[in-house]
Amino acid sequence: MRTPWVRLASLAMATGFGGILAAAPANANVITTSGPSPSPSFSIEDIVPTSLTGGPAPLDAIVSFSAFHFAFDPGTNQTTFSMTMDITNNTSVTFSTGRLTAVGFNINPNAVSASDNTSLFTTFLDQTFPSFQHVDVCLSTGPNCAGGAGGDLAPGATTGNFTESIVLAGNVSSIDLGANTAGAPENFDFKFQTGVGSFESQCTYGGSCGSVRVPEPASLAIFGTALAGFGLLRRRRRKNV
Repeated sequence: MRTPWVRLASLAMATGFGGILAAAPANANVITTSGPSPSPSFSIEDIVPTSLTGGPAPLDAIVSFSAFHFAFDPGTNQTTFSMTMDITNNTSVTFSTGRLTAVGFNINPNAVSASDNTSLFTTFLDQTFPSFQHVDVCLSTGPNCAGGAGGDLAPGATTGNFTESIVLAGNVSSIDLGANTAGAPENFDFKFQTGVGSFESQCTYGGSCGSVRVPEPASLAIFGTALAGFGLLRRRRRKNV
């Protein structure tokens, strides 16, 4: 059986937290392992163009999903959904600082817990991508979904196959990867940290990607301090009038 390949070249969006692409219709990426047509494996590729980054080559990441399995435990009344994942930073080594730090996606139904057996990424639930807000499941190289920790996935590197396990309440036989409610767009998020800035993309299954440059925390802190100082100056001027 051929693996569906979703190659999604990012469209450069406005600098900062500006708008993202209009959501494409949901494409029913509901995973099942029973019946006459069990779900095939699939891959999502995000390409962030040099027109946005200004780097020497496009940022390029691929995440693959395969080997889906549901195991119900009547003792706990929970189902463990497991799958094989592979995360690859396909960025050219000429962009030596183009590190992949996080991948995220929504799911329906929601998870009770989640874990993985790769040493590079850690799985978190209910995290925030600064540009795209809430994400149900996030695999990050750092302590949360917002940033890395120096052990990020370098250009040309891959995790190799690893197992992602998601625990669901009740006896569950299907899961929607990418959507957090029935009929919602199925989105997959990527985060890069580079020597020329941080970039995030959101890719819709069967659709396209939108990418943004994310302001660095230091820049946000300076901006916040400037706003606070401006407010204090205005209050002092009012008192002196």
